[in-house]
Amino acid sequence: MKIVIVGTGNVAQVLGKMLSKANHTILQVFGRNQQSLNECAAILQAMPITGFNQINTEAEVCIIATSDSAIAAIAAQLHLPNTIIVHTSGGISINVLQKHKQYGVMYPLQSLRKELPYLPEVPLFVDGNNEEIIATITALAKTIAAEVHWAGDAERLKLHIAAVFCSNFINHLFALANQFCNSEHLHFNYLRPLIHETVHRMQFEAPENLQTGPAVRNDETTIQRHLQVLQSYPLLANVYEVLTLSIKNWQVKG
Repeated sequence: MKIVIVGTGNVAQVLGKMLSKANHTILQVFGRNQQSLNECAAILQAMPITGFNQINTEAEVCIIATSDSAIAAIAAQLHLPNTIIVHTSGGISINVLQKHKQYGVMYPLQSLRKELPYLPEVPLFVDGNNEEIIATITALAKTIAAEVHWAGDAERLKLHIAAVFCSNFINHLFALANQFCNSEHLHFNYLRPLIHETVHRMQFEAPENLQTGPAVRNDETTIQRHLQVLQSYPLLANVYEVLTLSIKNWQVKG
């Protein structure tokens, strides 16, 4: 298909690479920052443009791959009656595009980073304003992803919430652990096998069945010793106490 991408960030570049690899043609890339635009367009072998009136009307799909806050304003400035307008957000309603004749969503449930040297496995969740558009977006999605599902606004928002817990919050905990290790002159790399094993186990069992540690054992002696060490780190101590209580409460309910 002939595709125009609006955006030059992580999602735009990774999806663009995946689409190019699947032999779709990226006609143009739209962006505001000239340096980022030129870099993205060069990577995707597409024409860089800075005006919405420059968008090639032969494009079959226009993908808005920007921050959530920019989607509505961008959609309002597009005038492409023969093009399917698609956004990539999990948290924004499909209705933000409803002024258009053909529109939908293609949401990648993955943390995407343009600087990574590989293309990750990306489940895609799609929607459209009618069955024909859903079928077209689904067919496009299946050319770049092994796992494609329909998801309406409510489903995508809930998946997005779950993803924040699974990825964003977990990565923040990694960052806190790394900061603590650095402050205490320890090597964070010592923890990488543990991180890998923790994630690896979840391929075979529900996470609630894999919980270990002092909270699940109700080991108050160890918990208090940890909190004593963390007295110099009030943020870490607070996070530790909140998560310990959550695990204890989960075990009681279980």
